[in-house]
Amino acid sequence: MRSESAGIRQCLDFEVALEVQIRQVLTLLEEIILSGLVILILDKYSLEPWNRYNRKKSIYKNFYQEKIKKRKRESIGKRSKVSSVNNS
Repeated sequence: MRSESAGIRQCLDFEVALEVQIRQVLTLLEEIILSGLVILILDKYSLEPWNRYNRKKSIYKNFYQEKIKKRKRESIGKRSKVSSVNNS
């Protein structure tokens, strides 16, 4: 009889320990999921996409400004060549 009650008690202790471990795992998973959601929300509403957009915009703007400056220099050079040919 004693061995049966000891076995039952041991089984119950095992069930309680298993239940505690399962709760700990679920709590940990819940924390991981919540932290992941927080990261996703912060990433979605962060200013980083706008910074990327502004960075690209400034790169393109600088590129086209350089192109325009180059065209102006070339056209001024052509005009000066034409005027020097006309003057001679």
